[in-house]
Amino acid sequence: MTTTPKYKNATLLVEKTGMWRLVFYNTNPATGQLERIRKTCDLNRIANLKERRRTATLYIQLINEALKNGYNDFLSPEENAAALGVAIDPLQKKTTLLEAEISVAAAVDKAIKMRCLGMADRTSGTYRSFGRTFTEWLKTNNLETLPVSRFTSEHYQDYLFHKSEQGHGNRNINDHTNFFKTTFEVIRKKMKLIKENPILDIDFLPERESTRFEPLTESEIQLIVPALIAYSPRYYLFTRFIAHEYIRPWHIARLKARDVVYDKDYIKVADETTKNKKSRQKQLLQPIKAMLMEMDYHTLPGNYYLFGRNFEPSEVLYQNLSIRAAEIWKHIVIDGLGIEKKMYALKHTSSQYFVNANENADLKFLQQQMEHHSLTQTEIYLQDKVYKKIDEANVNLLKY
Repeated sequence: MTTTPKYKNATLLVEKTGMWRLVFYNTNPATGQLERIRKTCDLNRIANLKERRRTATLYIQLINEALKNGYNDFLSPEENAAALGVAIDPLQKKTTLLEAEISVAAAVDKAIKMRCLGMADRTSGTYRSFGRTFTEWLKTNNLETLPVSRFTSEHYQDYLFHKSEQGHGNRNINDHTNFFKTTFEVIRKKMKLIKENPILDIDFLPERESTRFEPLTESEIQLIVPALIAYSPRYYLFTRFIAHEYIRPWHIARLKARDVVYDKDYIKVADETTKNKKSRQKQLLQPIKAMLMEMDYHTLPGNYYLFGRNFEPSEVLYQNLSIRAAEIWKHIVIDGLGIEKKMYALKHTSSQYFVNANENADLKFLQQQMEHHSLTQTEIYLQDKVYKKIDEANVNLLKY
């Protein structure tokens, strides 16, 4: 008759070096002695200490249950599986506890399916559309496999920044927030995968938005430009891509040196970064080209991003650069200069100025630069609906 090996339950050990380990004891069949076993279980990769301790507790429960049932770390995975009468050794699974937890993408997908039961086709279609948009953002930011229990309000706030940078209005953003508040309540109350709704306290944005934008005035620009240059010439260059090339901040952060073609005067915005998922070419205007060359951007390796952390060229994509850019604008322009206009006002101001201050302007050119599907979209930014041809040598660009 096989007897259960002697053991000592697992406990948490935090070493002087800061290393976290789980310690337990098993009897070594070769010596008959009780010997110590230490495992990190990837705990030290979890930055948040509260989450690390929670995960350690889960592992301790798993290990102690296995020890109680006859697990012995000195046996092979196959021997342990046979001894415990299970298909696989519980401590030799290919996935960790964290990986085994349902991901936020899977949890949201299941919750949406639950919400769609009995719904009209139009309503369920809207729900699924919200889910697809959210899942695409998770994939882009490498969060698709994040356990739902580790999804925080900070993650969702980043999603809202992304929606705003894509040009969505407050009402659309609020619709998403309202939808996901309810969806995460389903995950909490019905699916019981989380103890608290991480976005329950996210505030709604004011919806009293004017259909007319408020452009920057010439005097405001004269204050803004030297303030931005004083902060960082590279940050100023980043904002000029909005004013002259009409590229969205999220997309600017993903431009590489090879995307700027100096000899043919165009910028390529790649498939994965455009709003409508198609490659676009934008005319490289002289003010941008000159500044890029003055700062030696034309000598960068092709795989370098034009703007990384601190807006310096970098081999590594800085995921939150567009958010950081908006924070700096708020600090310098809104809080510092008292000009209550967001960074995105640069695009609207420049597009209006371009058409109304020049005799040779073409709305088709502007539509192309702004990546609009139709001229109707472009016209909403303009005071006068004019159709003129651009001749860069004879037009006045916004002095920014």
